[in-house]
Amino acid sequence: MSNYHRDCKIGGVLLKERVKKYNVLEVAPLNKPLGIKGYSPIELVLSSVAEGLPKLKDRKITSYILAAKGSNGKNVIETVEAFGNWHGGEDKKFRDSYHEHFRKIDDLIDINIIHNHTVELPEFNIAQRLRIPVVNTVHISYKENTMDSLNKEGNFYVAISESHKRELEKRGIHVSRVVYNGINVREILFDGKKEDYLLSIGRITSDKGQDVAIKAAKKTGQKIVIAGLVQKKPADQSYFRNEILPYIDLHVDFENAPSKGMETLLATKKQVIYCGEVGKSKYELYKKAKALIFPIQWEEPFGLVMVEALASGTPVLAYNRGSVPEIVEHGKSGYVFDSNLEDLVQGIKEIDKISHYNCRKRAENFSNERMVESYANFFEEILF
Repeated sequence: MSNYHRDCKIGGVLLKERVKKYNVLEVAPLNKPLGIKGYSPIELVLSSVAEGLPKLKDRKITSYILAAKGSNGKNVIETVEAFGNWHGGEDKKFRDSYHEHFRKIDDLIDINIIHNHTVELPEFNIAQRLRIPVVNTVHISYKENTMDSLNKEGNFYVAISESHKRELEKRGIHVSRVVYNGINVREILFDGKKEDYLLSIGRITSDKGQDVAIKAAKKTGQKIVIAGLVQKKPADQSYFRNEILPYIDLHVDFENAPSKGMETLLATKKQVIYCGEVGKSKYELYKKAKALIFPIQWEEPFGLVMVEALASGTPVLAYNRGSVPEIVEHGKSGYVFDSNLEDLVQGIKEIDKISHYNCRKRAENFSNERMVESYANFFEEILF
C-alpha cells in the first residue's frame, strides 16, 4: 500500500491502520434529484450503499451524499439544480453544472474517502488536490475519447461485472475491483404462481431490444407487457415511434393504479400492452410474469432488471451480451442465447422447465448486503 493512502490526513485526523471508523461521501450524478420517482438504477445503487454502510457490524461508518437540489435522503448535501439527461462532455452548461457540483467537496471536512458515481469527477483531480482517495464506480461504457482524462493518481475504478472489467481494461482503465450491483431481495415478493404474459422492462431504446421481444412474443402467440421510460433523446424517440408504437395494441396506466392495471392486462385479449414508466409497481409486473425477455443489443455492464425478475421467481430469457451469463444460469434460472430470434422463441416455449425457486435462490447472489460489504472491504483496503 502506498504512503499516499497510509498517511491520508483529513480534517486534522491521521487515519490509522486497523481503525474501522471513517466517513464516506457518495457523489451522485446530476441527471435528477436523488430519491424521486423515475428510472434511476445508478441512484438506486448509490442510495443502497449510503444506507447500508452505517449498518455494517464491527464498523462505524458515516455516509454522506452529494446530490442535486431537491434530493431526499439522510445526510444529503444539496448542490445545484438537476441537469437532466447527459448531453455530452462538450456541452458548456453541463460542464459548468458539474464544476459547481464538485466544488462543494472543497467545503467539506472529515471526509475520508469519496465514492463517485458520475463520469466526470476524475477529470477535476479531486483526489490529488484534496488528498482524498476516490473510488469511481463505472456504471456505463466509456467512449474512446474519454480515456486519457480518467487515470489520475488517487483514483480507483470499480467495474460492475467481469465483462465490464474486460471492456474497460481494453480501453486503458485499470479496474481495481468488480462489485456486482445489488438489490433488496428480501423486500421483493416471491410468487411461484405465474400468469400468462411475458414481460420486457427497462428504458425504451434500441440497445434494450424491445422490438425483438415483441417479435418473439408474436411468433409464440404470447401476450407481452412492455414497461419503460422513453427519454427525450431523438434516437430513443424515433425507435419508439417506428419500432414499438405500431405494434402496441393497448395502453395501460399501471403505475397509478397497479391493481386495476393488472386486472386489465390479464383480462384483455390484446397481445402487446404498453404500461409506460413504472416505479415500485414494477414488482407487481415481475411477480406474475411467466418470463422476463431481455434480448439486449449491446454489452450492458449490469442488467439490474434481470436480478429483480429472478428475485420475483421469474425466469430470464436473454441474449448472451455483457453481464447476462454472469447473472443468469442457463437452464437453471433462465435461458441464455446467442442473438438469434428463433432460439429465443424456442426458449419461450420451454420456459415452464425452469424452477421459480431456483430463480429466487440465484437472485440472492446479488443482494444489497453483499454489495455493501464488498464496497466497505475495498474502502478499508485503500484507507488502512
